[in-house]
Amino acid sequence: MSEIISDPDKLSDFEQPWNRLNAQAGTPFCSYAWTQAAASAFYPPGSLRVIVAGSGDSIDAILPLVVCNRRRLRYLEIVGASVLNEPSAILYTHETALAETIRALIRLRLPVYLNKTVADTALAGRLQALARRQLSVLMPRTAAFTAFVPVNGSWDTYFQSLTSKRRYDLKRALKRAHQFGDLHIDIFAPNPDELAARLDTAFHVEAAGWKGRRGSSLLHNKPLGRFFSRYARKACAQGILRLGLLTLAGKPVAMLIGVECHQRFWLLKVGYDETYSRCSPGILLINASIQYAFERQLQSYEFLGSDEPWLHMWARGHRREHVSFGLFPPSLTAWSTLGGDIGRWGFKQLGKKLRIMN
Repeated sequence: MSEIISDPDKLSDFEQPWNRLNAQAGTPFCSYAWTQAAASAFYPPGSLRVIVAGSGDSIDAILPLVVCNRRRLRYLEIVGASVLNEPSAILYTHETALAETIRALIRLRLPVYLNKTVADTALAGRLQALARRQLSVLMPRTAAFTAFVPVNGSWDTYFQSLTSKRRYDLKRALKRAHQFGDLHIDIFAPNPDELAARLDTAFHVEAAGWKGRRGSSLLHNKPLGRFFSRYARKACAQGILRLGLLTLAGKPVAMLIGVECHQRFWLLKVGYDETYSRCSPGILLINASIQYAFERQLQSYEFLGSDEPWLHMWARGHRREHVSFGLFPPSLTAWSTLGGDIGRWGFKQLGKKLRIMN
């Protein structure tokens, strides 16, 4: 048995079973708090489609989707996935619940994009088999990676394992930072009373860099700012929110927003005032937050976002793979979208071959 929830006010009815399912997934990005904040920040009324399989307290699967419109095409995607670019997942407890979720998904008769799901070959095989039974097409789209640092042993041992150049660069940045005045770096869990002021400081620091000039900072991008403000309040109430602040001579010059849950530290946002770029305050703050993860004896430090080469000064090649899928049920809208996807894929492959030949 499954139902489709389109009223955001009804999501709270499922908060407890939702978070029980999410605990098994081991990620903050499928939680009730994350989804509710994203749904209210990014999408117009009437676009929500949350599939819930089960009944009462026995909820066995949840897949939060939203209807999107782009280039005159309507499709479904996981709430917040394309806006926030973080890993996503289908929350389910057993095969029957997964099958019921896919059947409910296909009944919506729209193309579906499942972005950056965990690269699980067994799950991919099950999804493929379930899609075929419903006369649908499941098409793997793109692979993506996120860097992470395995937290093993002591911080001193890990730091000494970095290349001598990286250690030298960090020590030199620290020395330059001290030339601006007293240096303080704090990674802390804010209390609800101080959260608004702390977030305001963090938002203004991030806007002092290139993100502010491009209008993509949390201060300038209003929907993104709303999301982080709303999610931060929920994460703060749960005790998992972590803020980082680097100050020089009493002035905040670097910030980070993260969460500590499921025995991992998840880096969500980092920014710095470019006036102080000579001492790399953002790098120093990230380094301090990795040290924090070691001191807390967590399992890993997750960088998230895109797999940028500069992150591997810490990650040293450790990456998690994620795969995106397109699911196309038997409907004119879905299959016309599939045709367009195949065409775009073909042009990309042709472009790659031409570049190789040249």
